[in-house]
Formats: sequence, C-alpha cells, structure tokens
Amino acid sequence: MENRKENLQEISSKIEMLDVVALTEELPDRGLRQGQVGTVVEFLEPDVFEVEFSDNDGCTMLVWLYAPNN
Repeated sequence: MENRKENLQEISSKIEMLDVVALTEELPDRGLRQGQVGTVVEFLEPDVFEVEFSDNDGCTMLVWLYAPNN
C-alpha cells in the first residue's frame, strides 16, 4: 500500500494543467470506469487537482477532486 501511495505522488507531481489522464481503477460510486479519460482543469495544491470527465457529446459528467490520499 505504501509503495502505491509513493507511485501516485510521483505521478501526480508530473501532471500539468490540461493533461489528459486515465483512471487506473473503477470508481463505481462516482459512475467512472477503469480506463475512462478526463482532463486536468484546476490545481488546488501541489498534489491536489480537479479532473473533468465528459460524455461523448462533450458535456461535463463529473468534476473529480484528486488527492493522493483519496
């Protein structure tokens, strides 16, 4: 578990605004599937950012707050 957290922190430090990112696991409570892609739209802190997920028509489905301890 600790190794996974270190990997997530390393990855999140390389992410920039408007990067396209993909989920590495299912988030069924948020209606998101593994492999679904979103766009980084806001940085709130160095390792905390918002990712916007859209449907096939470009309408926003969800804006998800990512933090290493989520």
